[in-house]
Amino acid sequence: MKFVIAMLLVLMLPTVAGASDQALQASGIDQFLQQLRDTPVFGESWTGVWDAVITLEFCDGSGEPLVFEEELHFCTGDTAGDDETLICDGTVGTNSFSYNCMTVEDIDGCILTADWQVEGSISGDTLEITTTISTSYSGACDVPDLCQVVSTVATRTSAEPNCVQVRGGVGSWGVLKAQH
Repeated sequence: MKFVIAMLLVLMLPTVAGASDQALQASGIDQFLQQLRDTPVFGESWTGVWDAVITLEFCDGSGEPLVFEEELHFCTGDTAGDDETLICDGTVGTNSFSYNCMTVEDIDGCILTADWQVEGSISGDTLEITTTISTSYSGACDVPDLCQVVSTVATRTSAEPNCVQVRGGVGSWGVLKAQH
C-alpha cells in the first residue's frame, strides 16, 4: 500500500514533503503522532503486480477528473506510512483494509496538515481502493483548504511483484532502487 501512498504524495508535491521536527514539537502534535506508530502491514493476499486505473477528483465534484493508468507492485509485508512524516494506523485483513494517515509540514510558517482516509477491498484478482485526502493550511499562508478523492480499480496481472528483502522489511525492486 505504500506505493499508493507514494503515488498520492507525488500528486500533492511540492506542498507535501518531510515534516519538520520543530513544527511538530511546537504544535504539540508530536506526542499524538508517536501514538500512531503501529502501521498496518499487508499480507500475502495483496501481493502481486496490479494494472490500475486511478481517478483523481475534487470532493465537491468541481473540475474535470484526472484519470491515469499505473502498474502497482505490492509485496507481503508492505506497510502504510513507511517513513517518519506519514503516520498511519488502521487494520488490514485478508480481503479488506481501512486506515488513516496523517502528516504535518511547516513551510516557512505555513502549517500544512494532510489527512488520508483509505478504504480498500480485494476479491480474487480485483482490487478497489477509495482514498479521501483532506489538506488544510494554517499560519502564515493564504492557501485554501483542499479535499480530493482518489479511486483506484486494479486487476492483478502477476503474483510475482519482484519483492526483495531490504533493511527494515520487504519492498519492491523499484523502492529499493529509489532509496539508493
